[in-house]
Parts: sequence; structure tokens; C-alpha cells
Amino acid sequence: MQRDIDAATKIRERLSAQIVEFEQAISHQAAGAKQAALTGDHAGLDRVEAAVGSRANEPGSDCMAAPVRSADAMVAILCG
Repeated sequence: MQRDIDAATKIRERLSAQIVEFEQAISHQAAGAKQAALTGDHAGLDRVEAAVGSRANEPGSDCMAAPVRSADAMVAILCG
């Protein structure tokens, strides 16, 4: 039973870390887009758009939140 709890906890931690990484990448892209827009840097805006487009097929934080909630529920059941 403890092994299952540890495994679920580890999965949750890994998913949470990925969500943080995705959120940081989104913030970085948004800051780059804002700066490019403020300075009239059309090439910079194109680069940001291309970078965002290339990440379109990567799982986003909204897709990752459900597994984290599921892992939380699993840990609660196993501990409860």
C-alpha cells in the first residue's frame, strides 16, 4: 500500500513540475510578444508566433491539471 502511495505522490510531483515549466514558458512567450509589440518588432512577433505554434501539440497546463487532480484523489483514497 505504501508503495502505491509513494508512486502516486511521485506522479503528482512530476506533473506539477511540468505545469510550472509550461506556465513559465507561457509567461516568457507573453513577455517577448509584449516587448516586440511595444517596439514595433514585427520579426520578433513572428518568432514568438512561430514558437507558440510549435508548442501547439505539446500538452498544456490545462490538460495536465486533470491528472494532478486524479493523483491527488488516488493519494487521498490510499491514505484514507
